[in-house]
This record gives sequence, C-alpha cells and structure tokens, in this order.
Amino acid sequence: MGLFMSISVGPTIFAILRYSLQSGWKAGMSFVLGVSISDILYVALANSASSRLAMLLKHMTFIGYAGALVFIIMGLSAYFKKVKVTRHANDDAKVPGKQYPRIALSGFLMNSLNPGVIITWLSAVAAIATFN
Repeated sequence: MGLFMSISVGPTIFAILRYSLQSGWKAGMSFVLGVSISDILYVALANSASSRLAMLLKHMTFIGYAGALVFIIMGLSAYFKKVKVTRHANDDAKVPGKQYPRIALSGFLMNSLNPGVIITWLSAVAAIATFN
C-alpha cells in the first residue's frame, strides 16, 4: 500500500506543482510539510484506533450517517462557493515569509479533508485491526 500511495497521482501533487511554479520552491516545500504533518497524524491515529475498532463497530450506523453528513456539507459548500480568480501579468512569484505557515496549513487541510486519504487510512485501520 505504501508503494501505491507514493506513486499515485492526486490533487496533492498538482497543488505542490502549482505552489512551486507560482511561488517558488520554498512555498512548495511548505505545502509538503503541511501534507506530511497530516499524514503523520493519520498514521498515529490509525495505530491508536486499531485496538478500539471493535468498540466502534457497535456505533457503525451513527458513524456512517455522521460521515456522510460531513461529506455532503463539504460537497455542497464547495459547489455553492463562488471563486473569483484575479491574476495580472505583472504579479510576482514572491511570497512573504509570514505566508509559509498559511501555505503549510492549506497543505495540511487539503490532505486531512481529502476523502481519498480518509478512506485509505480507514482501510489501513481495518487491516491493522485484523492483526490485533
């Protein structure tokens, strides 16, 4: 599974390329740092939650409805959100130093709220739980 995750192409790689090309390599590395922190938290949660998976199975219906509601709200908010793109030909690719934590946070949130990543780590928890 690790090999598949390392070579898979998803929205994260395109965001890294976008930040790197538009704002420089430091912005790209800042985004990667946020994604890495998110993955580290998911690994820690997967390892700690695997022993509690049997208890959570009792509440499977409620968890399913709550997760579906979260995804529906995320989808509706993204659908109705108006995006206004303004880009001028004379824009510089310079990023102020105080923007790097914001870029890292966007990487963290993009990876943390990605349904593909959530499903991957939930399947990892289920796989780990079978060994316990």
